[in-house]
Amino acid sequence: MHVGLMKDWLKCHQTAAKNFLTNKVFDEEACELGPIPNNPGKSAVERFNACANAALNKGGADCAPCQAANLPTIIGIADTMIDGGNSLIFCQSPSGAFLE
Repeated sequence: MHVGLMKDWLKCHQTAAKNFLTNKVFDEEACELGPIPNNPGKSAVERFNACANAALNKGGADCAPCQAANLPTIIGIADTMIDGGNSLIFCQSPSGAFLE
């Protein structure tokens, strides 16, 4: 379940980078957190929540009790880990010339 969240979150970053290089508009935050206009339920967090809720509704055999109680914390950790590393990948010029 966690792997799917990380995979989807990273895919948002890959798409954002690809679109940036081709000057296409892309809402990375909507891709990560939702909702995505005209594509409900497809953001990384929405897909993760749907998967977690489906597992919990089936008895949660694959979900430790701490995971079930801390879904928002798990999402927050994913956000911190992946978005927090952006500065290692996307550099800024010291003069700020490349800032939007």
